[in-house]
Amino acid sequence: MHRTAFEAMRRVLGEEHPETLDSLHGLAFALGSAGRHVEAVEMFRTTLEARRRVLGEEHRDTLGSMDRMAIALQRAGRHAEAGEMHRMALVARRRVLGAEHLNTLDSMQNLAFALNNAGRPAEAAEMHRTTLEARRRVLGVHADSKPTR
Repeated sequence: MHRTAFEAMRRVLGEEHPETLDSLHGLAFALGSAGRHVEAVEMFRTTLEARRRVLGEEHRDTLGSMDRMAIALQRAGRHAEAGEMHRMALVARRRVLGAEHLNTLDSMQNLAFALNNAGRPAEAAEMHRTTLEARRRVLGVHADSKPTR
């Protein structure tokens, strides 16, 4: 279904139309969800490169592609590349969205998982703690996990 939608978008709108790239991103996500991580990585790479050209390095969708590609790399067992891509996504999201934007916090969390998978549990634990504290501040959640009113 995703592939059919992508092919139709590509045919009608063109190879690098933003909606075509959204469809390609969705196809890559579906491949990853189906456990086809190597294919997902390559499709996310294609999407990321095209979004950089079409939308720019700091566009929200480009940053989202960086994050999803890093996750696909992680799932494909390419931990060093995943960690580097997570760092790049985090730095870019901090610069573009701010330190406590929810997408930035997602990138922090993803980097923490990558650090743990890379055999750096102390750094991962610190990143998890920092992310949790920020989420509590941003979302207004106290230590007892009940939302404030």
